[in-house]
Order: sequence, then C-alpha cells, then structure tokens
Amino acid sequence: MSMEVLGIGKSPVLMFAVLIRFLIETAMLVVLAIVMWNATEGPWRWVAVIASMVVLATVWATFLSPKALKPLSWIPAFILEALIFGTVAAGLAAMGYGIIALIGLAIWLIDLIVLGMFGWPVNRKRRVAHSAKN
Repeated sequence: MSMEVLGIGKSPVLMFAVLIRFLIETAMLVVLAIVMWNATEGPWRWVAVIASMVVLATVWATFLSPKALKPLSWIPAFILEALIFGTVAAGLAAMGYGIIALIGLAIWLIDLIVLGMFGWPVNRKRRVAHSAKN
C-alpha cells in the first residue's frame, strides 16, 4: 500500500508524525486497560477491561479515525480526543503516574499540532461533507 493511499504523502516529518500517532493511539488503549484493571476487582476486572476497550475502539473508529464512518469536523474531533486522552491520563495520574500522564498528553498535543500543520488527515473535510449529505 502506498503512503499516498493513507493520505501521508512523502514528507519524512509527516510519516514520522503518523507513526507517532499510531503509537500514541496504541498506548492509549494499553493504558486504558491497565487503568480499568486497577480500578476494579474480582471477576469484574475482565469485564471492565474488555468493555472499555471495545467502547473506546468503537468510538474511535466511528468518529476519529482517518476512515471514520461518521467523521467529525476539526473542533468536535479535537474535543472528543481531548476528553478521551485526558480521561485516560487522569486515570493514570490517579494511579500515581502523573508525570507519565503529563508526558503522554504533551506528546499527543505536539503530534496533533504537527499533523495539523500538514493538513492530516487529508480526507477529513471531504468525508465530513460527504457524511453530512447522507
């Protein structure tokens, strides 16, 4: 698959930022599982971990991914992402890892700024306009 299909282009900075984005999203899911595991006890642990990851992955795929089913425009997408990353970071901070949570939020925000400078994802406006017609 070529990088143009993913809306990445040929810029090494953009390619690196997209890689960081993928790693941040993956880390967010892992941290969510850890937070939910520590927030619950007994057999509910597994239910909490699996349910939270399924809900988050569904919300992300529906509204935030580059190929989202119902993509949000820039401001609602930013607010939803900030709520998600902020909630996961707050859970991590509540476990006693506040510095790591702040570092994660800073990396997310810097990467989001870099991606925005390159106009990524390139298809968000087109997809939002298309989904509004349906």
